[in-house]
Amino acid sequence: MRIGTFADGFTPDEHALLVPRHLNATVMTGFSGHGFKLPLVFGEIGSDLVLRGGTEHDIAHLDPNRELVRNA
Repeated sequence: MRIGTFADGFTPDEHALLVPRHLNATVMTGFSGHGFKLPLVFGEIGSDLVLRGGTEHDIAHLDPNRELVRNA
């Protein structure tokens, strides 16, 4: 038997949150089920941020300080 508990966390615009270089860590959260499709690109983004201090990928839509508007 296996029992588990979890919580789904969704932002109003349904995009994840990425906090680069917060307390010497890069935090990526809020994928809520669809993150399993994106591990390669988020791994690349994370390593770019840690090793280079930036990335060529557009990550503006993942900024936790963005205006969160519900997708219609």
